Amino acid sequence: MVKQKWKHSVDHTSRIVTNIIDRDKINKPRRRRVKLKAVPRKGEIYWCDYPPPECLHLPEFWKRRPVVILSRNATLRGIVMVVPMTSQEQSDPYLSVQIQSPINSEIVWVICNHITTVAVSRLLPVKGRPVVSRDIYQDILREVLNNLANA
Repeated sequence: MVKQKWKHSVDHTSRIVTNIIDRDKINKPRRRRVKLKAVPRKGEIYWCDYPPPECLHLPEFWKRRPVVILSRNATLRGIVMVVPMTSQEQSDPYLSVQIQSPINSEIVWVICNHITTVAVSRLLPVKGRPVVSRDIYQDILREVLNNLANA
């Protein structure tokens, strides 16, 4: 079903003319190409292209950074919930989970109070398709839920 907006105008003979404007063509962003070959699964780590600095409001995350997938039922054309990772030490242990990165074995923090829903087209594969362990995933999920409960 096409969403439509009705616009009324008066022509030169004072009759009301009704024009149909297709809302789907007004300022609708284009769909981006998906760069993944497989559906993202919970606990997997991907690179995420967050919006560029000129499109965000601090303290939102920006630039390309690793994320942990939270969603259970993702599709290649849909959206996923993610939490970002950072190499900057976090002072509040209730807002993050410290882990050893499956990408490069460095110590990183999963920022559990920055849950984000992104299009799958923002994700890029990480070589080897790394995944966090079940225990670490449960720790991340626990902190995410604690942050939601205390928001």
